[in-house]
Amino acid sequence: MAHRFQVQRVLEGGTKNPAFEYPIDNHFSEGDLISNEHGVIVALHKPRGFEFGGGVWYLFWVFPIYSDEPEFDFQIAANDYKTINFTTEDLFEPAYNDESSGNTTIMLDNGENVRIPVYELIFTLEN
Repeated sequence: MAHRFQVQRVLEGGTKNPAFEYPIDNHFSEGDLISNEHGVIVALHKPRGFEFGGGVWYLFWVFPIYSDEPEFDFQIAANDYKTINFTTEDLFEPAYNDESSGNTTIMLDNGENVRIPVYELIFTLEN
């Protein structure tokens, strides 16, 4: 039985331009993230602390109004199946709701090992 590999694409919001290295750290080349033979795609997002340093302006010189965070579009596709599109909010929803399925240790760019939570999302492709 032939395995069908899925690919994940990360795009700058509202465009067809690839978004490399952020918000998915292991999406760093012209290629897409490719699943293993079981259809699992690993998307890594390293902890950075505060991530969105957008501007702020004050309505009536009193009320702070913050600029929006960057937008990204995500796709999962496989031959002979309909492409699934989803948003940053969909991807990080388990983290926002603290629905971790375990932990793992990763090495940051500075060589420091840190434990991070693991979140699992299941998408089913339809043909």
